[in-house]
Formats: sequence, C-alpha cells, structure tokens
Amino acid sequence: MFLMNIKSDFNYKIFVEYLKTNIIGSDIKIFNSLDSTNKEAWRMNLDSIINGTIIITSNQTNGTGRRGDKWFSSQNKSLTFSIVINKPNIIRNISLLPLTIGVAIINAIQCYANINCQLKWPNDIMLNQKKLGGILIESKKNKVVIGVGININTDYEDFDKSIKDKAISLKMFKNKKIIVEIILAQILNKIEKKMMVKNNLIINEWMNNCMHVNQNIEYHDSKSVIKGCFSGITDNGEAVIKINNTKKIISSGSLII
Repeated sequence: MFLMNIKSDFNYKIFVEYLKTNIIGSDIKIFNSLDSTNKEAWRMNLDSIINGTIIITSNQTNGTGRRGDKWFSSQNKSLTFSIVINKPNIIRNISLLPLTIGVAIINAIQCYANINCQLKWPNDIMLNQKKLGGILIESKKNKVVIGVGININTDYEDFDKSIKDKAISLKMFKNKKIIVEIILAQILNKIEKKMMVKNNLIINEWMNNCMHVNQNIEYHDSKSVIKGCFSGITDNGEAVIKINNTKKIISSGSLII
C-alpha cells in the first residue's frame, strides 16, 4: 500500500490507522526533502501512478502558490503534500475543486483539533485573520495535481520575516503540538467525501465559512487593482464583486481584505 522513497520520520503506521479512504491515499510516496511536491508529481509518469497517490515531504525547499508566489515551509513543522488524480471522475465538479479542498481541510482541522478556521477566496485557509495554509491545483491532459501546504507545528520565529505578522500555525493557536500523520489522514478522509458532494452544498458550506462575505476588498490581477464588495461566488466558484452597484465576475486573482 505504501511506497517509501527516502527515509523519513513520517510514521505511516499512525497515518494508516486513521485513514478511512478508498482512493485518496491508497499509495503514498514519502520524501525527506523536495523542492516542491507538485513539481515532483509532474516529473513522474502520472499514467503509471495509482489514482489518489499522495506525495509528501517534511522539507519543501521551493514551494509555490498561485500566481507563482513563494510558499514558505518549516522543516519537520509544516504539512506539505500533493494528491495525484489520474481519473477525474471521482471529482464531481473540477471548477469547484479549490473550494472543495478548502472546505475539507477546515472540516478536518475542526474535527481533529477543535479549531474553527475560515476560508479566503479562492484558496487560502485562515485562522485568527492570518494565513494558515494554501492550496495550489494544477491540471494537464486530464491529470490533476492538488498541492496543499499547512503550517502545523511552526513557531513564530520559524516564519520568514516577510510573513511573520501574516501567518499562523495550529501549534501557535492551540499551544500544543499537532500529530502530523493524524491531521493528514483526517484531511484526506474529508477530501474524498467532499469530492462527491453536490455542488450547491459545497458552495453553501464555503460561503458559511468565508471570512469576507459582504466586506469591502481589493482585487489584484496582473494589470490593475479594483476595490469593491465581495458578495459571494457563482456556481463555478468564481468571485462575485459588487463595484458601484454593478456585479463583476472574477475567475482568478488575489484578494486583500
């Protein structure tokens, strides 16, 4: 069931004890160090990879987020992994996938750590108004790679100075070390279930956990900055921003709240 690529402290016996999925996590490739779990996935022959395979590392050295932003990870303190989807039929609506993964992650964190996180459009996991984690989804030729990075046991002094006041970890909030293998299993359990949930239920749950509904925001794309009020999302997960009583639909970009 599991493929160990490089010696790691990851305890897969604990992980499999809590894993309750049929597909997601059916195989796991563990690396002591990688530049990026998403990049490693695309370097592999994905046709030969078991659907739902997890690629995980305790030391991601060059992770990236959406729009090429750098994702900072702390060695042995962050949860950084990717899920390889070879057969997208297990996903009910791929356009809602970023929202689906976000909902699944905060469900898992609440279940395991009794911490209520929030969501920021389109792919950020937030806690106490600070960034806890992010999601990067990439697709090529009917293959999907879901990248996730979450600050688990990171201490304040571990964060890069550029994000110290904007980032948080579960340990910082809970004042207690989190068992990475358990939280990962819980996240995968929730992801597999949420992938087949009806679209309207995902949208409703995402909206109920969004931190900036009906709030003034700034939207940044590659060309301009637009100010408006975030009023919700479409059936495809696009942002609806009200600007001078006119609704604008946005499919990508960055929000500042």
